[in-house]
Amino acid sequence: MLPFRSPMLSHYDGQRRNNFTIMRLAFALLVLVGHSYPISGNGYDPLSSLMQNMWIGEAAVLGFFTISGFLITASFQNRPIGDFIAARILRLYPGFIVCLIVVAMILGPIDNTMSLREYYSNPHVYWFVWENARIWDLYYNIPNHAPDNPFPGATNGSTWTLPAELLCYVTVPVAGFFGALDSRLRANAGLLLLAAVGWFAYESVPVFGAYERFDRPAAAFLVGAAFWINRDRIPLNPILAAGALALIFGTNGTWLWWPGYIVGSSYLVFFLAYWVPAFDMDRYGDFSYGIYIYAWPIQQLVWWKGQSGLVNALCALPIVTALAVASWFLVEKPALRLKGALAAAVAARPLRAQRLAR
Repeated sequence: MLPFRSPMLSHYDGQRRNNFTIMRLAFALLVLVGHSYPISGNGYDPLSSLMQNMWIGEAAVLGFFTISGFLITASFQNRPIGDFIAARILRLYPGFIVCLIVVAMILGPIDNTMSLREYYSNPHVYWFVWENARIWDLYYNIPNHAPDNPFPGATNGSTWTLPAELLCYVTVPVAGFFGALDSRLRANAGLLLLAAVGWFAYESVPVFGAYERFDRPAAAFLVGAAFWINRDRIPLNPILAAGALALIFGTNGTWLWWPGYIVGSSYLVFFLAYWVPAFDMDRYGDFSYGIYIYAWPIQQLVWWKGQSGLVNALCALPIVTALAVASWFLVEKPALRLKGALAAAVAARPLRAQRLAR
């Protein structure tokens, strides 16, 4: 028997005191730091030399998706479908749409070979906002933007994960509609089936298989969902956390590296979220999404030739932080207050359809 208390993950159900918000903030900052090296033309960050096919930004992205898989599955099972849909829409779209407008209308012409008149009369600028606002297939380039940078034209390389996140949001209620989440046995069977197909024939996975880059984020989301489904059988304690670290480093360089990394890092995410004393970041705000979506375009703007990765990150950080804080208080938080009204509208749609059918 362990010489200290080992609460199950389910012990924390319904408790709002956790470290998810501060961890998401840390992940967003790690993406900024990780991107500072390629954006400045300095290759990959130091972590890439220690881990097989891994860089610090990807580690952070997988952490995001692990948390998302856990919380989104919990949200779907614990709230009405209208509330679930409203929460997902309002968390993902308003902040990103405003970011697109800021990038296209304000940041785009700053480092550009076109005159302001040429820029604002170019239809591609407006097409960039319109097409990307759907968050399905994203387009990253604005004409003649940042022409001398290592990534010329690229306005936001970080956002490739947003369509993957959206697909994960859609997958959970679809699985629930078909009864895949009605019992632990059925849910685990479905998760194992998806994991097997993804491992041996990822291209055969419905929808996701068409996007090669979505494989690892989808796997992390799947593992996060599995932690929620099996939360009353997963103890949290330092010994298992050490074992998770051993799994990560022990599989490095082997064919088991990716499953070992995702499972091990996922356990560490929930260990840090719940077992470690909580820091109440929510009283200040949730700035992670704003940092994530604004970091790349600002890092592109502060670049100069010969700049190091660290200098790029330090130059971008205060501007990105200011934009993230503004995004939270002026866009994201006010949008989330509309959740009740939007949820009611979503819930009313089936009733309207029934009345029309009569």
